Amino acid sequence: MIYCIDDFLDKDLLTKTQDALNSNEFEEVETLQKSFWVQHPTEEFTNTVMKGLEAREGVKLECILAFFRVSTDKLDTDWRIHSDRKIQGQNPDRAAILYMSPKEVDELHGTAFWEHESYGKSLPADTADEEFDRMILDEANNLDKWTLSSVSGYEENRLLSYPASYFHSKYPNKSWASGRQIFVVFYKFKETNKDKLLFRPLVQDDYETISKWWKWWRWPIVPRDLLPNNGTGGFMIEKNNIPIVCGFLYTSNSKLAWLEYIVSNPEYKEDDRQDAIDSLITNIEEFSKSIGIKVLFSIGKSDSLKKKHKKLGWFVDDKPSHEIIKRIQ
Repeated sequence: MIYCIDDFLDKDLLTKTQDALNSNEFEEVETLQKSFWVQHPTEEFTNTVMKGLEAREGVKLECILAFFRVSTDKLDTDWRIHSDRKIQGQNPDRAAILYMSPKEVDELHGTAFWEHESYGKSLPADTADEEFDRMILDEANNLDKWTLSSVSGYEENRLLSYPASYFHSKYPNKSWASGRQIFVVFYKFKETNKDKLLFRPLVQDDYETISKWWKWWRWPIVPRDLLPNNGTGGFMIEKNNIPIVCGFLYTSNSKLAWLEYIVSNPEYKEDDRQDAIDSLITNIEEFSKSIGIKVLFSIGKSDSLKKKHKKLGWFVDDKPSHEIIKRIQ
């Protein structure tokens, strides 16, 4: 799964780090006939990023390698499509990129994910070191070997995390003159997420999945622009990378928030299906408390969901009410 976290760093820390990067020189490092320009992070900065990732991943993590990196319209202009499966003799579970500098181009820029003509979207775990090196040397810049799958857009202070086995590159191959500065970290799980129910924010790619669920349950498909944050203003419960149930949270400048459109994966039949729904609602309650919400409001027709909310301490009005809606545009 690929996910993004916007406004990842505290604003003061972001500014302080940007000033430090601009005040120091990036050093050239050569590896496999390729040059990179890097700066080394402080231990404090790396620990801050790792704590943020641990909060998102829900488990303890181990950092394998971390560094700042810069590319421009003159430096580091190769595509270099690759996988991060092997880093310093270790096999990271995931990698993350934190976009540090302001974006200075109008066109699409960010991180591209690719499919290889033979291996697909990711490098197999049992790939020999020799094959890993050969692909970087012979195929990393040969676009005939690859099909572009998606691009995660560049935004200052956005963190992007993805499975380390995924083939990826910067997009496009050339950056802007003043420099695309990023922080890169490779990490692995100290604990395993296997068989755990995980609570996470929605990402852009979830909308297609959720729309299929709505269609299966014969619900109207809610357009993105009627959902909070264009479809990412909500949360998902998943297990072993399988999405199970989600809900959207509408917030405003008041202390009341609206929890709506809870929908589940119709193909998920495991025994913990009901636990997943409980987990979604209770985790959204805790998140809402953390941002100062005092009251959660929801509308429900499903008898099972009404019973679920009542069991979790929600007041369920016995008198039926009506949704009153008018389309004005």
